[in-house]
Amino acid sequence: MRVLLKVGFVSTALVALFIFTGCGTGHTGWQSDVVKDNMSFTKLRYTLNEQDTTSIIGLLKNDTEIMGIPCKAGWIHFTSQWKPKDFCLSRAHTFRNVDLPAGAWIAIHPDNDRFSVVYPTDTLIKGYNIKGGGGMNGVQTTYYSSGALRQFFPASEAVIDDIKCQGGIFHPVTLHENGRLMSCTLNGEITAEDRTISSGTDIKIDTAGIITAKE
Repeated sequence: MRVLLKVGFVSTALVALFIFTGCGTGHTGWQSDVVKDNMSFTKLRYTLNEQDTTSIIGLLKNDTEIMGIPCKAGWIHFTSQWKPKDFCLSRAHTFRNVDLPAGAWIAIHPDNDRFSVVYPTDTLIKGYNIKGGGGMNGVQTTYYSSGALRQFFPASEAVIDDIKCQGGIFHPVTLHENGRLMSCTLNGEITAEDRTISSGTDIKIDTAGIITAKE
């Protein structure tokens, strides 16, 4: 692995909470007891931007399969085309090549290039012990649209490409789509070009294997 140390790298890794919010400039009033196709809602409203619908939020009465997705009764968000974008699974389901358990919350990024999952509990994914729990506002794990793991919060130390990364909700680990380490907070010293990068340092690794770090 090629290594280049640079002073001044500022980590952009932040604790990402799985927060479901509306977008646009306003909302319609709540409509009660709405039926749409095979879906029944206790209440429903639309998010508007200059009178155009940008998204829809509803309180689903029953577990319902929507566009092949088993959605759990409760809050659900849709695109303006009624495609589920923020929802909870009522049963185990494979979503974009990722096997997910019942009770997992899924949020699809607006650009559709990635999606996030809140697992019901800490879960072993691809050999990593990943933090879960917290419901719709819990700690999220992010995947590329291909289903490759993108970012997660280790429940404990994670060792990736022989580099020890700190765990916990303040120390996300990010991977390139090929599974190689992109960024993390060191949980042990590493030596590069006769210099030592100390434990607790945020590092970032590009596709060529070059490390940038702030000590």
